[in-house]
Amino acid sequence: LKLNNILVGKGNPGIEVYLSDFGLSKVIGAGPVVSRCFNAMAEALGVEFSAEEKYTPTPIETHKLSKLNLSFLQAYAFLAPEQKRLEEIGVAADVYAFGVLTYYLITGLFPEGVMDISSRIPVDYKCDWNRLISQCMNPFPEKRPQILTPILEVLSKGSVSLPETFTTPPLKAVVEPDPELAPLPKPPIPEEIKEKVEEKVLEPVLVQVTEPVSVETAIPEPITPSKDEKYERALSSMLNREPVVTQYQPEQKEKRTIEPIHTETAVVPGGGFTRGSNNGNRDEMPQHQVNLASYAIDVHPITNEQFSRFLEHMGGEKDQNYNDLIRVKDSRINRVTGRLSIESGYAKHPVVGVTWYGAVGYAKWVGKRLPTEAEWEISVRGGQENTCYPTGDTIEKNQANFFSADTTAVKSYAPNAYGIYDMIGNVYEWCQDWYGYNYYESSAQEPDKPKGPIQGVYRVLRGGCWKSLKEDMRCSHRHRNNPGTVNGTYGFRCASDID
Repeated sequence: LKLNNILVGKGNPGIEVYLSDFGLSKVIGAGPVVSRCFNAMAEALGVEFSAEEKYTPTPIETHKLSKLNLSFLQAYAFLAPEQKRLEEIGVAADVYAFGVLTYYLITGLFPEGVMDISSRIPVDYKCDWNRLISQCMNPFPEKRPQILTPILEVLSKGSVSLPETFTTPPLKAVVEPDPELAPLPKPPIPEEIKEKVEEKVLEPVLVQVTEPVSVETAIPEPITPSKDEKYERALSSMLNREPVVTQYQPEQKEKRTIEPIHTETAVVPGGGFTRGSNNGNRDEMPQHQVNLASYAIDVHPITNEQFSRFLEHMGGEKDQNYNDLIRVKDSRINRVTGRLSIESGYAKHPVVGVTWYGAVGYAKWVGKRLPTEAEWEISVRGGQENTCYPTGDTIEKNQANFFSADTTAVKSYAPNAYGIYDMIGNVYEWCQDWYGYNYYESSAQEPDKPKGPIQGVYRVLRGGCWKSLKEDMRCSHRHRNNPGTVNGTYGFRCASDID
């Protein structure tokens, strides 16, 4: 609290006074305050310097330095003794500054040394400012008033016509005065006011004298509020009402029946077939005989438009066990603001980015299953027994989609002898079986309807994909991966039993 922090403006009516500093240095920190002070001093002195210079390049003008000193001394005059001793400060420091401000407004001077306050107070003032200033400027913080509002209210009630206004009663909000200090002299009363007071006739005041009573008698009886019968009935009925438990009702959502887009199937007659290879990779050996019953298999892989309907039916990309069905960012299916869409031109392309769980879930939705690895290999051969590729001993790029840049629409290449399209190339296809590296050795001993190992880590993938090499297009080529893996080259097709 100092002169620089008090702003005076025109009010309606009179004037308006504002305080412009509320301890912001504690909020923003000492570092920024010191930095701003240095910059302000440099601007006031007209000094320009850079971070590399240690001394000012030009002399400082004397009149600018005097103004800066005056500003510092003015702020210093409002500091309480504990502030100058660098002790912890509180509200008492502001009370001290208020006493300095009051003294300055009355006398026009800052308090210094031995102060004769009474001799400097003009006769126009009628309140006991001497006591206020002396108590606010007490050198001991604990002996200063803690609250100034009650004191100022007492001073504001003074009246020129009453002599009592010059003898202000003890201020309740102020700490008791130090008995060692001599009482301050009362301000002089002007002669003209004395004459007016002497002429005033004081009227007698009637005082009622009562006899002392005991504490028990002095305590008033408790007041019994009047009863509102209507209110009591309403309150009683509310408190005595039996609680009603509302049965939980799930939010009713409109159920939409989403029909799948079915795929044509080709029937593969049952019988004995040869699978595996004696010239391929180690997990393809040995070539052996298997016996299968008749089954039906989809003529092409499941497409994006077919699988997107399944996602709409599921209401998301996870199944009831929180397994991923598909990772849309690895596919051509997008979800924007909750709605599914397919990239332009990819509706008839095989779906990719599908997990084994997604393939199984779709197959159950349409009432089918995934083909076993044995069914898949017999289907890709198209009735041929000892050929390396579905197309014979060799294969060309105009016969399947491999070693290319992207998937192609289903049925873009000629079917095999069973009328099945895209069994090799385009996308790898999930099979039902667990993968076993040495499984063909045991399968040769149990040739009837082989369904793979009873457990494992990986699931079987067959057929190669759009970026595979020619070697992966072989009918006996085997691949595998974790059932929860997603890849931009993994798809599937469905199969079903024939009664």
